[in-house]
Amino acid sequence: MTSTTPRSRPASAGGLSRVARTLALGLVIAAVAACGGGATAAKPSGSAVSAATPGPQATPWPANVVDSVLALAAADTELWKAGADIAKAANAKDVEAMWGAADGMVKLITAMMPDVGNLEAYPYTAELGAKYRAALEPMLAGATQLRDSITAGDAAGVVAGSKQIGAGITLYADVRKILQAYVDQALTMKKNLTQ
Repeated sequence: MTSTTPRSRPASAGGLSRVARTLALGLVIAAVAACGGGATAAKPSGSAVSAATPGPQATPWPANVVDSVLALAAADTELWKAGADIAKAANAKDVEAMWGAADGMVKLITAMMPDVGNLEAYPYTAELGAKYRAALEPMLAGATQLRDSITAGDAAGVVAGSKQIGAGITLYADVRKILQAYVDQALTMKKNLTQ
């Protein structure tokens, strides 16, 4: 697959790299804050009672929902890597690498959205799906704007796109607070489905 790369005009690169460098620190701070501290995982709606407590078993989730939870959890590392790659490229004043990282983020999030839809469509995972959508949509819009603004040499668009990515990263902290409990349930259900 061939991707269009940004123009390599020195004027465009110089102005954009100054803007990007300033924004990189903000993205890194937002990412660290979103990853941070002490959040406890909430149990997903409809989850099974803990193994130590006798009680009813959880309602089995459809296989596509189980697979979507696991796929989105697996994409977590790639999502953080994409954000870090944008910040790293901005710090290095490498506009072409920043364009590539933004393009990679666009492709990753676009691939994640059908799984988000699967979660939203199932009552027990709808809350997680809604939190994913709230975080991923601004990240997708921001990464798209960042990539396209670099191509166009639009410094204001780079700023706006970076701010949208940062806003999405901040909202992604809400996903991470509850994700592990859903993953635990999905792994249990996946094991039951394969037996």
